[in-house]
Amino acid sequence: MPTAYAYVGDQIPYEHRGKAMGILVSSWSLSMLGWYGLYTSWAPLCAITSEPGVR
Repeated sequence: MPTAYAYVGDQIPYEHRGKAMGILVSSWSLSMLGWYGLYTSWAPLCAITSEPGVR
């Protein structure tokens, strides 16, 4: 994990570093859920937003 932070710190410009770190940490958090957990956690949100007439 510290290696990935060092890589982002070296390769990403300072003004984009916060977004890159957010993506990195989010991806690790979602990977803990696994594929099944990822899809089941997004299912309610997708169901709500895909309903016709809901905006």
